[in-house]
This record gives sequence, C-alpha cells and structure tokens, in this order.
Amino acid sequence: MLALLRFLRPLELVIYALLALGVLANARHIVLARGELRKTIFGLEREALDSRQRRAYLTIALLGLAGGLVFAAVNLALPSLERAELVRTTGSSELQPTPSPTAFVLFGVDLSGCTNPRATITSPTPGQAVQGEVELRGSANIDQFAFYKYELSNPEAGDVWVTLAASNTPVTEDVLGMWDSTTVPPGVYHMRLIVTDSQGNSPRACIVPVQVLASPVR
Repeated sequence: MLALLRFLRPLELVIYALLALGVLANARHIVLARGELRKTIFGLEREALDSRQRRAYLTIALLGLAGGLVFAAVNLALPSLERAELVRTTGSSELQPTPSPTAFVLFGVDLSGCTNPRATITSPTPGQAVQGEVELRGSANIDQFAFYKYELSNPEAGDVWVTLAASNTPVTEDVLGMWDSTTVPPGVYHMRLIVTDSQGNSPRACIVPVQVLASPVR
C-alpha cells in the first residue's frame, strides 16, 4: 500500500489532468446529446440520447470521485503511513514539530527572574527606549511581603547598583514607581526589581535592560 501511494505521488498532477480531460469529453457528449434531443421527435432515438446523457453524467461523477480519492490518498493517507513507518523503524517521529526553547536571555541579560508574576517588571519592556520620566509598572506582592525596591545599574561599571526608590506597599499589576531618566547620560542601563518578604528572603530579581535616549532640545 505504501509503495503504491509513493508511486502515485509524482503522478498526482498527471492523473488530475487526465481526469479533467475525461470530464470535458463527457460534458461535450452531454451538450451534443441535448442539441440532438431538441431536433429529434422519434421515441427510440430520444431514449438513446437520454441514455447517453445519463452515462456521461455518471462518468463525470465517477471521475470526480476518483480525483477525490487520489487527493486523499496522496495528501492525507500517505503522510500518515510514512509517519507510522518512521516511528516503527526508528522509534521516534521526526515529522512531529519540536517546541522551541523559551529564550530567557535577551540583550545580554538573563530575564528568567522576570517570569515570576508576583515579582516582575512589565514596563518598560526589555530593550525599550525610554526618555524623560519613566513609569515603572509590574507586580511586587509575594507571600509574607515586606517591601520592594528598584535599582539602576550601568553595565559598563560592573555589578554596581543604585537604589532609585523603595516601598512597603504591595503592588499587583500596577505602577511600582517613577524614574527620571534625565539624571543619567544616554546609553544602556539595567533596571532591577527586588521584592523581600518578612523573613528577609527574596525571589530571583527581575532585571530589564533599557536604552536611555537623550532629552529633546528645547
């Protein structure tokens, strides 16, 4: 069965073309028979013409069915059989798509700390260009919440962080605070959110890189 379907695959378009020619030929028979029916008055001749039309209609229907079967065999049955054959011979199916791994590193920054929905920065987004007053949005509301703070670092200066603001009020998908980006020269900076509980424990910090633009000239 598999060999037969593989034999048919390269001939698929040729088969469709032959079937189409058959449909056109039988359609021509129908048109001619109708023309002759309008001219004849003899009963036996009319019966013969009616029979010719019925045969032509039946042939067209069978040709259409044959085309549908060829399409289903080549485009539906054959891929399924090939996949089953691959699984049987190799124990795995290379035809099945494999999910791409989630990218947690963007712009040289590990963003995995931002996957915690209760301790994350949602705006600005990684790599976003900011200018002037920047609204920091996200969530800081872990179990036994105590406080949160957000900090800024220049990656060229190493692992040195400056605290911009702190709060002991939990936030859920709202404004965490503001930052005046005009206080630093234009360039790439890292913003970090740290959320701490009453025991002094903190989940992994959310770090977001941003591009600070120069203030517009007035």
